[in-house]
Amino acid sequence: MPLILAALLAASAAAAPAKAPPKVPPADADTVKLVEYVLRTPTNELAPETVPPFLEIDPASLPERLRDRYSGKRVELETLAKLSEGKKKPFIRRLGNDAEARCDYEEDDGRKLGIYRSVGFEEIYEDEVVKLSDRTKCTTCEMQEEFTLRMLIVKKKGEKQPTKHYLLHAKDPLFAIVGAIRQGIGTGTNFFGVASGAQCH
Repeated sequence: MPLILAALLAASAAAAPAKAPPKVPPADADTVKLVEYVLRTPTNELAPETVPPFLEIDPASLPERLRDRYSGKRVELETLAKLSEGKKKPFIRRLGNDAEARCDYEEDDGRKLGIYRSVGFEEIYEDEVVKLSDRTKCTTCEMQEEFTLRMLIVKKKGEKQPTKHYLLHAKDPLFAIVGAIRQGIGTGTNFFGVASGAQCH
């Protein structure tokens, strides 16, 4: 597993969000075989050298039967890398880092929402995001960059207005704070003890 995590951490910084152009050339046979291998192999048994090229694949180039499964596995691997990397960071994650955090909303027709949920993400509410920001001294964008917060704008067919969804992985240290918020627990020492490494400033 350490070799897999090392490969994930190396690849996740370079892997760009999947935003397919209108027309994408179909993946060649070797690429399809790589995807099929990664999809059928348990994460802890993956050959580390297969992870970076897997993360670089444009899902639009794949046969339709593989696209959603590919996207789910990609989210799973990128999230695993982020969680692992986060454990190595100090309690105050952005101490001395004045760079502006990147921020992004993903547009969705409902399929991505299902994909995120299938790999361990859970929905949190906007008022909880506000309270998270207050308690962790992280902006929403910093929670995206430092933790696993995802923001989706979902517009399903037939709906007039899109809806905004916030998702957080259940193993993210921020989720312990969400649980405390839901139970009405304050911000004392014991509170932050269950969420080590969950502050930005």
